[in-house]
Amino acid sequence: MWCETNLQERVLSTVPFRFKNIHNCSAVAILPQSYNFTAPIIQCMEDSFGHNAFDTFVVPGFSSKLFKESKTILETLDLSYEKHFVEEVVIFQHTDFHNNGHSTRFVSAIEEDCYHKNGLISSLKMLRRRYPNLNVRLVYVRLIDEQREMEFSEIFECGRERVRMIAPYKFKGVLGCDVAVIMCLDFRFRKESRACVRDSLKIPNFDLIGIPGATKSFLENAKVAWKAVNVSYEKHNCRKFIVIHHMDCGAYGGSSVFLNAFMEESYHYEQMRSFEKKMFEQYQDVKVERIFARLTDDRTKIQFIEY
Repeated sequence: MWCETNLQERVLSTVPFRFKNIHNCSAVAILPQSYNFTAPIIQCMEDSFGHNAFDTFVVPGFSSKLFKESKTILETLDLSYEKHFVEEVVIFQHTDFHNNGHSTRFVSAIEEDCYHKNGLISSLKMLRRRYPNLNVRLVYVRLIDEQREMEFSEIFECGRERVRMIAPYKFKGVLGCDVAVIMCLDFRFRKESRACVRDSLKIPNFDLIGIPGATKSFLENAKVAWKAVNVSYEKHNCRKFIVIHHMDCGAYGGSSVFLNAFMEESYHYEQMRSFEKKMFEQYQDVKVERIFARLTDDRTKIQFIEY
């Protein structure tokens, strides 16, 4: 299909597209970047807060970057608010993870709890000033029962807590993972993209970086984006990075800015190739895999293509 020499594509999976002609969702979830917490946090959004369609924004150090008024952070929140018409923001934060269960940054669990909860409440106040019509909810995640379980507590501005969910913790003694997935935060492709990685590529555990347009911020040299990659590489030991772009991506103006589907897919392919080259300039020992989520059958199905 492409002009590049020896380029081949492989269909990984074809699944129903649940959101034809739908561009709004109920919420945006803001997650810390941690392979060992992502899946239970998404479960909490679905089961405890009742959100089935929500954007998933995953970057390290959200609170500090919000207060520095990071362009990437603010543009991302604006995108969810203005284009997906979200009505609620749910911010998750968890305790520092160490194999012995204790953080090296704090002298006690009480000090750590205060630090993280104050960061959550400060984020709430700043978001309320910027988006007065949004409902902002805060969730703090602790490891309990000798790291066998995770406790999800909703934090209120007055300091009160309410336990929303307790889930098994499956990563005791596990330090790092092999793979990081960089994908768009768009709610329409979230569940299917993660399922493609798990089921078609047979990768059950992976770091997740969720940011508008997948590689867009990287090619704009956004510090937030490259910090996320460095966390995966340095702290989580990832050496394979899977990039997933999708058709009709709002971060690039949607399908309407392209003359046809071929030109749209060609553009996204080139964006992924440009990101791959920049990755190799900084990390010589990584592997980058490219996937495009193509809408087919009158936009009723998603076909995941690996190049």
